[in-house]
Amino acid sequence: MRSIASGILAGICATVVLSALMVLKSMTGFLPELDIINMLAAIVAGGPTIGWILHFAVGAFWGIAFSVVHDFLPGGNAVVE
Repeated sequence: MRSIASGILAGICATVVLSALMVLKSMTGFLPELDIINMLAAIVAGGPTIGWILHFAVGAFWGIAFSVVHDFLPGGNAVVE
């Protein structure tokens, strides 16, 4: 269970970093047609708040998924050397 909790925390931390980069991209006007938050919101017919919630839920999900499959992946650790 600790592994899954760690995976959720790692997924959320990575999502925070990605979110900061997305906000920076948005502020600079680079690739305005690539708006992940609005894309996620449009999928469920919601607003930007729902898009952000989904963004963090997907990040947490990938953290859980990695923690579950980590032991089955080749290599000695999770860091590429």
